[in-house]
Amino acid sequence: MKRIFYFLFCLTFVAASVASWSCTEEETQPEKPPTDTPDDPDDGDDPNPDPDPGSDFSGMLDRCGAALFFGGELDNYYLALANTETVFEDQMCVPAKEGVVLYLDLYSEKYSEPGNIRIKEGSYTMSIEPRAGSCVMEYTFALMRDASGQTTSIDFAVGTVDVLYEGDLCRIEATFTSAENVEYTFYYRGKLEFEDQTPPVEADDVLRENVDVELTSSLGHHYRDALLNPDADIVVLNFSDVALDDQGKLTEPGVLLTLQLNTEPVPDPEYPILFPGTYRVSADMGQGTLTPGVDYDLYVDGSFCAKASADGSTLYGLIAGGQVEIAQEGIWDYRVTVNLTTAEGVSVKGSYLGPIDLIADNTGTVDPDDNISKLESDYAVDLSSATVARAEYYGDYYFVGADYWKIRVEAETGDVMLFDLFSAPGDGTSLPAALYTPTMAYEEGSFMPGTLDFDNNPEGTWLLDARTGEATPLAPAMDGWVDVAVDSEGVYTFEFEFFDGAYPTVHAFTGRWSGTLQFENLSLFSMSGVKPASRTDASLMSPKVEYATLKSLVTAPVRKATVR
Repeated sequence: MKRIFYFLFCLTFVAASVASWSCTEEETQPEKPPTDTPDDPDDGDDPNPDPDPGSDFSGMLDRCGAALFFGGELDNYYLALANTETVFEDQMCVPAKEGVVLYLDLYSEKYSEPGNIRIKEGSYTMSIEPRAGSCVMEYTFALMRDASGQTTSIDFAVGTVDVLYEGDLCRIEATFTSAENVEYTFYYRGKLEFEDQTPPVEADDVLRENVDVELTSSLGHHYRDALLNPDADIVVLNFSDVALDDQGKLTEPGVLLTLQLNTEPVPDPEYPILFPGTYRVSADMGQGTLTPGVDYDLYVDGSFCAKASADGSTLYGLIAGGQVEIAQEGIWDYRVTVNLTTAEGVSVKGSYLGPIDLIADNTGTVDPDDNISKLESDYAVDLSSATVARAEYYGDYYFVGADYWKIRVEAETGDVMLFDLFSAPGDGTSLPAALYTPTMAYEEGSFMPGTLDFDNNPEGTWLLDARTGEATPLAPAMDGWVDVAVDSEGVYTFEFEFFDGAYPTVHAFTGRWSGTLQFENLSLFSMSGVKPASRTDASLMSPKVEYATLKSLVTAPVRKATVR
């Protein structure tokens, strides 16, 4: 079968629930559709004509094969409605005889309550991405079986679903048009008893009790981010009351205090030193500041306090105020005095006396000294022979409220441009016009600077050279801008000026391209064929996260591993 019955969140659900939604006929017999529809039995027409995938179809669905509910930020209702007997086959509810099974994937704002699940009344419009009032295209389709036993899957390009309740009975009218311009209209009127498949709510992981701890172990990392933060170096210090491993993670339950300091640049980043002083919490990342904490669901960034318990749970407090004093004691030791508060007003105090090893770490950033650019002078990018570019849409991939795009423009002359952009939220059918500037925070209106992964493959925004065949990295876009515009005909214009970050001389590469974008939806809901079981899927993380720590702090991971 072409489709996978995606609403089976896990195999345990299949085992437990097959009997309860094995596509049996509902006891409540549906009534005729509204009198103003063409399918009124009173006018002599057959309300259930034989389905024909090649011609317009209109008919009554008289039974519900499955009704599943998934709660969350949006309410999700998934239905399989039919006008014939159905069977459970290949993880799908399919027609057992001549007829049709219609799948509907509806989303509304939060509406239903446990024990009282009803589709929110209103109109639902076909959409690529789930949003309130949408019917998601990827999982809305029909299976039609003809008299010969052949089953055909019908995909819809546009359409609407109208939902209205009459007491306990739900009346649904769905009107769709396929890519072949065939119109389909379905009616249903009957009871819907939903299986609630909402994942259990995770326990509150916020630190709410004051912390006053004697810190006994430490580990630090030094980062030189001369392009994105030229005025200060970044030092991430991990302290704990238990032993830390070589990555700065806990080796047993305890307290982990992570401090992100913004210091004056060190003379030699290969041999970093820690500057004594008082570091106060501030978001401006200037010298002498301590970066406040931020929670991105999958990971925490900036400064935070975490308390890991023996039962595997971890509580997090994001640092929002206070200061840290660092004084040098003798030749090798430092005295650190912590007096901080979290966003909830929880006090975090601690003290440390001992050595602090700083590791020179450039694995997450590109330092100008790395000289990964191969440009020897400014460069004019020629994309004039490229009329079509590929645009891969990943949706809110990092769960930061911005959509992630990968754009590839490849010219016959050999120049190739890769753009990694973060845009305003949308449905993946068009790239928002905007001026995009560099970021490492995955924020709307920004591009991801170019880096190389551990296999020397380009990531982020790059100029590639394909004149000798396979495209190879030529220059990373470490700074600059790209201005994206689109006209009424859907023709895009990319005008850009980037800088490669080479040392000691920075080179610019500039260009302009106009043409159409071929869109490919690779967002979470479309590329997997199944709904993601959790927002904490490890595959969603990227090594591009600079100084952040995934929410797992024990060496034997309870939740996830740290980024570095």
